[in-house]
Amino acid sequence: MIQTFIRPAAGAILFAASSNVIADVHPVVALVCGILVAGSVHLVKSAAVRPAVTVATAAPTGGVATVPANIVVSMVEDIVALVTSVLAVLVPFILALVLLIAVMAIAWWLLNQQRARQMRT
Repeated sequence: MIQTFIRPAAGAILFAASSNVIADVHPVVALVCGILVAGSVHLVKSAAVRPAVTVATAAPTGGVATVPANIVVSMVEDIVALVTSVLAVLVPFILALVLLIAVMAIAWWLLNQQRARQMRT
C-alpha cells in the first residue's frame, strides 16, 4: 500500500529531473508524465501480476498457497531491475570499447595493405 504513493511520486521526480526535461517541457507536464508512467507500471504490477500469481499458486491447494510465490516473484523482479540497471550503465562503455577495437583493427589492416602495395612497387 505504501508503494502506491511512493512509486508514482518517485517516478514524477525522476522523470522531471532527467535529461533536461524541465528546460524543454513545462515542469508540471513532466511531473504528470512521470506520475502516469510510474503509476501505470505500479498498477499493472499490483492489480494484475501479483493477484494472478496468488491465484495461480493458491488454486491447486484449495486456497492455501504452499509456496510463497509473491516473494519469489518480488525477488525475480528485483534481480531483473538490478541486471537492467547494471546493463544500462555498462553497455555504452562496452559498445564504445568494441567500436574502438574495430576502428583500430580496420586502421591496422589498411596500414598493412598500404605497406604491401609499397613493397610490390
